[in-house]
Parts: sequence; C-alpha cells; structure tokens
Amino acid sequence: MANLRLEELSRTTLTPQTADLVRRYAEMDEDGFVVKYQIINEEVISALKDAANTLSDELLYGEQLSEYWERKSPCEDCELAVECSMTCRRKHAFDKEVYGGLLCGLLPCSYLAYENEQGEKNEVYFKVKLDEQDTLIFYRPVDAVPEGVKFVGNNVVVIDGRGVVLRPWSMALYRFFVRHPEGVALSTLYNENRKEFVRIYESVVRSEVKSARVKALLKNGNGIQRTLNNKLSELNVELRGQGVSADYMVTSEGPRTYHQVYRIEHLNRAEE
Repeated sequence: MANLRLEELSRTTLTPQTADLVRRYAEMDEDGFVVKYQIINEEVISALKDAANTLSDELLYGEQLSEYWERKSPCEDCELAVECSMTCRRKHAFDKEVYGGLLCGLLPCSYLAYENEQGEKNEVYFKVKLDEQDTLIFYRPVDAVPEGVKFVGNNVVVIDGRGVVLRPWSMALYRFFVRHPEGVALSTLYNENRKEFVRIYESVVRSEVKSARVKALLKNGNGIQRTLNNKLSELNVELRGQGVSADYMVTSEGPRTYHQVYRIEHLNRAEE
C-alpha cells in the first residue's frame, strides 16, 4: 500500500460529532485509510454520494459506476421508515454492507471497460481517510486510470483515459507505432515491416478488397513515401482534433526524410 499512488477525487468536511465517531471506531491501515467502520450515519452516506457524483462527472472512457450505488435500502418504500430510522436493524445492516463496503474499499465504486489479465472486470475501489480538519477525503488509485494506450474494437483507441475514434488508415498506423515504442522510420512500412503493417491493417478493416489495395500500394514504391507522410499527417490531425496531447502523437525530432525515425514519445519514455 505504501507504494500505491493515489489521486484525490472528493472531500467533505464532517461535523465534529461524526468526525469523532470515525476517529474512535474506525479501523485504519498503516497509511491512515479506513478499512473497517460500521457506524454509517446519514452524514457519511451523504459524503459517499458526493464522491460518487464527482466520480460520475470524471468517468473514463467506458468506465461505469458499480451497481452498488443503485442498490435500494429495504426502508426506501417503508411507511415507518422515518419513525424507526434510528433503530431499524434492516436499514443499519444495509448501510454497513453497502455504504460501509464502499467507504472501506470492500466494494467497487466503479468498473473500467477493460478486463485484467485474468479476464475479470477491472474494479476500482475508493481509498478514504479523515484528516486533522475533520475532512473525509476520497481517493482513487492512479493505477486504475489508464495512462497509456488501450484499443477497444476496430476503430476506438483509449489514449490517457480519452476515447478516440480513428479512421482505418489512421488506426492501423497508430497500432503499428504502439507496437514499436522505440520508434521506426516510415520506410520500414513498405520494406522490412510491410507484412506486419498489412496484418495490422487487415485486422482493422476486415475487407479483402481494401487489404488488396494496401498490399499493392506498399509494393509500388512510386510516391509511397509521400502517401505515408500524408496518412501520418491525417492521423495526427485526427488525434489533435479530439484533444490528444502531443506526447501521444506520432512525431519525429527532425524534418521528414526517408530514414527519419517516428515514435510516440510517451510510450518511448515509458520503455526507457
């Protein structure tokens, strides 16, 4: 836990009475995060809902809130709910299970669109602590936020948490350069890496006719360098138009030449 990087998501200042309850009865881990707490009052529930609202405004591409936020209290439709809210065992059991679980990181607050290496949903859990000013602070793990590049289907790539739609040529080029974070010259696309690029393009378009056109284009050396330069420019225009940072575009350090190396700087630095 000591090495886990977190980003602050939300904060709510509690009344002194509730803050005192948290300090007296909550169990904290060695880093001060709440891992067990069973006195879930309306103030704590309100703080959780505020954090959920902030999270819903900052969902990543494909991320969704967990189903626990939609769970209904057994007292919701009860005519006696107001009269017995302080003593109802069913309500307190529900609050401890659902809101306590969300507060203590036992239940996921959201799911990412991507599966983990085991083929399971990527679950996101709150990390919560109480500071000296009686403020309940909600964090989310940074490693739950995709900072790199992930492909979703044939025409969507998630770049730094942003869903970007690319046209087939642009998607094929981007997939190719993601596979080569060290950087490669454009000339390799129609020389030593031609078969690799064709396979990538075929996986994107899934069209024998279009695939045949690209194969013929790459075999014909006349004007291919200019064509690739134009396609690369179109890719970066699409990325820029959708708000993607320059670090995630395919660029070179010098003027465009036959042997100039192009790379995605963010991925290149991550490799180093």
